[in-house]
Amino acid sequence: MKLLGIRPGAIVAGAFAGCCSLCIAAQSEMADGPNAATNHAIVSDQPETSLQEIVVTAQKRSENLQRVPITVSAVSANTLEGMGIESTTQIAQVFPGVSTRVTYNQLEPYVRGVGTGAAGPGIENPVALYVDGVYYGSQVATAFSLIDVSQVAVLKGPQGTLFGRNATGGVIQVTTRDPSQEASGVYRISYDNYRTATGDAYISGGISQDLAASLTVRYSGAGE
Repeated sequence: MKLLGIRPGAIVAGAFAGCCSLCIAAQSEMADGPNAATNHAIVSDQPETSLQEIVVTAQKRSENLQRVPITVSAVSANTLEGMGIESTTQIAQVFPGVSTRVTYNQLEPYVRGVGTGAAGPGIENPVALYVDGVYYGSQVATAFSLIDVSQVAVLKGPQGTLFGRNATGGVIQVTTRDPSQEASGVYRISYDNYRTATGDAYISGGISQDLAASLTVRYSGAGE
């Protein structure tokens, strides 16, 4: 009579396989139980994190800020309002590397230390100022209110010929709000040093079915 030999390793392997089968079965039962729905609900309720898209016109066209190969800092109107920034004379409080000086309602911006305090015919600041794509060659009356803006952006460093060959310090871009058909308005009144009263107002509304307009007014005067 011939005996059938069984190796001890085969018994251990078979026992290990049986344990794995039991573990897999137990896990499948837990997944099918009431805890599975609870775990799934917890995972689905977690908010998705994503970067907010910021659109700038640093290259004379609307682009995502993350795709622009230029050092750009952009601030929205809500951020300006939350920080109490009311005019272009205060933008240095928002943008790092930017400083401003005001002389007789004339804004003298400096970006990374580059700028000029000179004013006169034919003198252009190395930091160019653009409002809605329009270049302000003269620095006179450039200290204006920001009550009607939607975004302020600062391009740091020389800009080549895209924004003018003299923009060696950088560019300050101010983008105003688009007029809306729905009537709306914002006003602001403040009382400053030396009994100076300042008032800003912005109104917007539709003129016809296909035409809308906006108006911005600023008054500043010192009392006796």
